[in-house]
Amino acid sequence: MLRKFDENVKLLVERMNEQVKSRRMYYARELHAIEDAFIKERQELLDKYNREWTDKLEDRRFKEVEKEIYLFY
Repeated sequence: MLRKFDENVKLLVERMNEQVKSRRMYYARELHAIEDAFIKERQELLDKYNREWTDKLEDRRFKEVEKEIYLFY
């Protein structure tokens, strides 16, 4: 009877270890997916704000040149 109990406990521990390993792998994949999404979103925001900044600088340069031409004539 103790031998059977021992086998059952060992089997239970083995299955628990397999589940823990499976969960670790799953969580690692999920974490990687979250990190990838974060990096992608961050890059998209950086690109967006860099474009906006560049557009504003170009507008300012255009207005400065326009003002210089106006003052010249």
